[in-house]
Amino acid sequence: MIKKMNAKKLLDLLDFTQERQVEVCIPKFKLQYELKMKEVLERLGLIGMFSSVLADFSNITGSRDLYVSEAFHKAVIEVNEKGSEAAAATAVVTLLRSIPIRQNTPKFAADHPFLFAIMDRSNRMILFLGDYRGI
Repeated sequence: MIKKMNAKKLLDLLDFTQERQVEVCIPKFKLQYELKMKEVLERLGLIGMFSSVLADFSNITGSRDLYVSEAFHKAVIEVNEKGSEAAAATAVVTLLRSIPIRQNTPKFAADHPFLFAIMDRSNRMILFLGDYRGI
C-alpha cells in the first residue's frame, strides 16, 4: 500500500476523513532525503544556468562569469519526545508537542511501518510525505 501511495491519492483519502482526537504513540525517528537536482532541472528545460557559456546571472553579479555547477535538494524530518521538526533547505515547520488526552480517547500505536504527511490544510498542500519502516 505504501509503495502505491502518492500525494494525489492521499489528498483523495483525506476527503473521506473527519477530524477526531486520537492518542498516538510513534517511535522517535529522523529521516533524511537528498537528491542531486541538476539532471532533473535540465530535463525541465533549465539548461542555460548550468553552462559557463549560456548562463547569464549578470543582473545578480554585474558580470556573466557566474553559472550553476550543481543543484541539490535535502529534506529532513525529526520526531522525538520534544515534538516534531521538518526542514527543506531553509524552510522550517514546527508542530505542537502534544495535547491533553481525554478519557475514552482512541489509541493508535505506530509499532509498524506507516505513512506520514505534513500538510498546509488551508491550501491542501502536502509539504512533506514520507514513510517510516523501522530501524
